[in-house]
Formats: sequence, structure tokens, C-alpha cells
Amino acid sequence: MRIYRLIGKTVTSPPTAPPVQTQKRRSRILIADDDPDLVSLVWQTLRQFGMDCDIARSGQQALDAVSQHRPDAILLDINMPDLDGFEILKKLRQNLSTKAIPVLMLTARNQESDIARGFECGADDYVIKPFHPWDLAKRLDKVIAAVGRPRVFA
Repeated sequence: MRIYRLIGKTVTSPPTAPPVQTQKRRSRILIADDDPDLVSLVWQTLRQFGMDCDIARSGQQALDAVSQHRPDAILLDINMPDLDGFEILKKLRQNLSTKAIPVLMLTARNQESDIARGFECGADDYVIKPFHPWDLAKRLDKVIAAVGRPRVFA
């Protein structure tokens, strides 16, 4: 052991700083839905996939939350108190500071007219309830990556 220490000391190299580990920033998602059970399920699912979540229970709360802390993406229900999801989406798309935020509609409204209206208002994706949590996380990751953020799933 002593010989190894002596031999090991004969090879010198300049001291180097430890490698800097860059921590990947977690995506921040705004869940805008008034159903507490659904919000809990989505929140737990997205946390498992390395995403941080904020919650808004009404349309106005969603708009306020976006202005206070810009999310990387928004999960938006259509049926909510005060403003519906279509109105919120229109307001987001009309505002220069929020128009590029990816929005995934997450709703029970499955009529073709509702789906078409969601995309016409500017939705990036449309998921109908009930849904598979893993599928929701993958689709959310995809819309976030489309605007240049690193993906959670490789």
C-alpha cells in the first residue's frame, strides 16, 4: 500500500476543478381545472415525471397565475367558473408575453366541434377525459419540446 502511494504521487497533474454538474430545470406546468380529484391525479402524475405544477381553479386564477409566474405549459379544462377554457386560450394567444406558451386542452368535451374550436383558438394539443396519465405526460413533454425546452423523455 505504501509503495502504491509513493508511485501514485510521482505522476503529477495540474489540479482541476470538480466537474460542474448542470442541473436540468424542471418544467413548470399550470393545471387549470376546477375538479379537485382530477387536479390531484394530474399533479401527482406530472410530479412523478419530473414536472413542477401550479394550480388554478378558475379562469381568472389561471390568467393571474400565468402573469405572476410564466409556466412552460398549461393544461386547460374548458368547463371552468367565470371564464371557460376557450376564452382563456383566446386571451393567452392575444397577449404577446403569453402567446407562445404551449396549451394542452384537457377536457371531457369530446364533440368534434369542441375539438375543432380548441385548435382554432390556438390549442397545441387536445386530450379527452378519461385519459391515461403516462400518455398525458408524454404529450405534455412533446408540446414543451416543440418550443425548445429540453424533454423529460428521451
